[in-house]
Amino acid sequence: MLRLAVLTVFCCAVLVNCLPAERSAPAVGDTVVGAPVEGVPVQAPEDSVQAVALQVQEPVEPAAEAPQPAPLIGEAPKPLDAQVPPRAPAPPVLQEGAIKGEEAPVPKREERSAGIEDEAKPNNEQLQRMIATLRKWPVKKPAAAAAPAKAPAAAAAPAPAKEAAAAPVADATKGAPSTAGGKSGPLNICTWNVFRFGPKKFDGTDGFPKKYGKSKIDMMVEQIKNADILALQEYFDPSLSVLNTLKDALDAQTGSKWNYSVSPRVGRVSKEQYVFLYRTEVASVVKEAVAPEPDGDVYSREPFFTHFKVSKGKAMKEFVLGTIHTEPSHAIQEMNGLVDSFDWAEKEFGLKDVMVLGDYNADCQYVRKSAWPTVKLFTDSKFHWFIPTGTDTAAMASECTFDRAVAKKDSKFPAAHVAGSLKVHDFVSNYKIKVAEARQLSDHFPVCLQYN
Repeated sequence: MLRLAVLTVFCCAVLVNCLPAERSAPAVGDTVVGAPVEGVPVQAPEDSVQAVALQVQEPVEPAAEAPQPAPLIGEAPKPLDAQVPPRAPAPPVLQEGAIKGEEAPVPKREERSAGIEDEAKPNNEQLQRMIATLRKWPVKKPAAAAAPAKAPAAAAAPAPAKEAAAAPVADATKGAPSTAGGKSGPLNICTWNVFRFGPKKFDGTDGFPKKYGKSKIDMMVEQIKNADILALQEYFDPSLSVLNTLKDALDAQTGSKWNYSVSPRVGRVSKEQYVFLYRTEVASVVKEAVAPEPDGDVYSREPFFTHFKVSKGKAMKEFVLGTIHTEPSHAIQEMNGLVDSFDWAEKEFGLKDVMVLGDYNADCQYVRKSAWPTVKLFTDSKFHWFIPTGTDTAAMASECTFDRAVAKKDSKFPAAHVAGSLKVHDFVSNYKIKVAEARQLSDHFPVCLQYN
């Protein structure tokens, strides 16, 4: 009995040590002491008692795979589900030798997971357009085949270059008369207000030869050398020395002999003289006269008239030319006075063929558009104006038609006038003179007309 009691206590102590402190279900995969292992028979100790050998019966789960080893440092961890690989970074590539139209082989799982089928694979041009759109860069399209150049139309003439259009003509005058003055061709009649034409005009202190390649006297000769008769306004040299200098230069450079008809000094305050320069082989002077005041004190500088006989031209063998330089602030008043002066000249010289040309100051700030209805010389239908408004005769920043030529319509001048012969000699453009310095030569351009 004693032995049996000791054995029982021993077995109980062993049993207490083998069982967990708290009774809980064994975890799946745990092996419980005394539990049978699949495929391994349970063997009791030789000296154990059948009643004391406890066995824990739990449902048996399939054996799990052995746990994966921890990844090495720097190695990406593998996914838990070994059957679901990561998304492939690149689209699948067609197998070499694949033919368009055949069914493509079924790609592996990782290839299909990319979401791009072989048939939907973009070509290079599409990829370029996708990238350009994302980056907002222009897509460089392949150059199209160049179309054959059209042959130029046979009738089309090449446009002249600007340089050629701006180049001065041969005699350095813009639009010089096509026929030079002299014994043959139409009669060239010109007018020019030469700003304060006096002894200082040719004193050489202006630096023109160095700046523009010519002296002022040479420039003047080039502008007027084609004239047969030239009316000059604003002459300021009673000694006539500077006028003789110009005449001698014309003699030397044109091959003609020149002479002049000069008025007495006229003017209320500033005393000026009018001059007609003419070729002696073409024209001769018959008579000269200064027009009287029509009524009261109308003129600032009374106009000057000269009766000429000419050896060229078909219609007019003799006529009267008058010249005037109006006071700008009284230009309308003085032009209205010319209506009476024309009648006076016809009686004084016994000729109906009278033309008055010169500096009328008949434009811009001196005669506004609204003021023309008050100009009798303009509104009277008996008179013909040869230099229309819009012709730039001012050698200054403004473009004004200050210089005019007027004759009666019943005279021979309108019928003898050569259509299209009006020429303005733009010496500012021809010599590229600065506008601010143009006045040193003149603030007006020479203007010429031709008559048969």
